[in-house]
Amino acid sequence: MGSVTLVDSEVNKKVADGNNYFTFNAQLVDKYGHPLKKAGLNIEWSHNKEQQITLSAASTTTNDSGIASVTLKSSKIAVDDIIVYAKYRVPPLKPADKKVSFVGDIKTAKVGKSILNDADNNKIADGHPTS
Repeated sequence: MGSVTLVDSEVNKKVADGNNYFTFNAQLVDKYGHPLKKAGLNIEWSHNKEQQITLSAASTTTNDSGIASVTLKSSKIAVDDIIVYAKYRVPPLKPADKKVSFVGDIKTAKVGKSILNDADNNKIADGHPTS
């Protein structure tokens, strides 16, 4: 396995909205690092998280340039530091060049709940602090 790269390497965080995704490419190379331009070779994909994120396929095949692609799709749960791995035939797994994250959407932020941080919720309003 040569390299596993995030296709849009400028963006490594996207909103966890159930629709966003990242695309990864794996390039096969020989032991000298030369690209293997052969179609139809099976690349297996995995990632390091158990949360509800999914790869578009457990395996994909290379194109005529020896490149296989997979997409990692978000759920609506934020997940940080996801590493995508590719493998050709035998280990080791080759990690992608960048970790990615699906994050909360700041544009839709709201207060989830307010909590009284005092055991005494019945105080006298006389202008004097209580201890």
